[in-house]
Amino acid sequence: MEQERDEIIAINGLTKRFGAITAVDDISFSVPEGELFGFLGPNGAGKTTTIRMLTGILTPDAGEVSIGGIDMQKHPIAAKMQMGIIPETSNVYIELTAKQNVVLAGRFYGMHRKAVEERSDLLLQQFELSDRKDDRVEGFSKGMKQRVLIARALATKPDVLVLDEPTAGVDAAATHALLEFISQIHVERQLTVLLVTHDLPLVRKHAQQVIWLHDGKVLCGPAAELLSPERMAEILEMEIG
Repeated sequence: MEQERDEIIAINGLTKRFGAITAVDDISFSVPEGELFGFLGPNGAGKTTTIRMLTGILTPDAGEVSIGGIDMQKHPIAAKMQMGIIPETSNVYIELTAKQNVVLAGRFYGMHRKAVEERSDLLLQQFELSDRKDDRVEGFSKGMKQRVLIARALATKPDVLVLDEPTAGVDAAATHALLEFISQIHVERQLTVLLVTHDLPLVRKHAQQVIWLHDGKVLCGPAAELLSPERMAEILEMEIG
């Protein structure tokens, strides 16, 4: 029997309203340590609002978020230090070099310059960017920019990696390369990965468990059996109905 793992992300009763609209409606779920976890739902389901609360960008109207046992509202910096985030819209600084991008991420969280520079060199070497580390990112290919984003997300040695809609605006080949790379990192570094997407095939291929959000509520999950084609078809019928 597989040993039960501790939860590293815990969301309890999370709610967010914008005027008369309830974007996230009293949702609760947890993510086990070391899991590649799918957070699935159609556009407008409330995924982005949830992730903004989970990462400390938005303050919830009700409920709690903890990362590695640290309360996001009470200790936001300590909680954020547990996470590396790859946002839906690339925020790589194209006017900076690859190394400067990674160093800047570490400095934002108070890492000493020497430590973060050493960390940056190591990550860029591992991601096959050493020969371009002092080049401005504006001349990089899409795939290289993605590797810079991942290196930057890992600058503080986080336990959790959050990918927000990694397929948005990216072609199929680049998406495949990114997710294969993330899957490799997930295994090698024993990272917890939260994959936020509306892409069913992506979740089925890479996630170990999944939760489905719809109209700001948890429709079903988390469970591994949600990844079966039959169950996914049932869920789609539930949404249409």
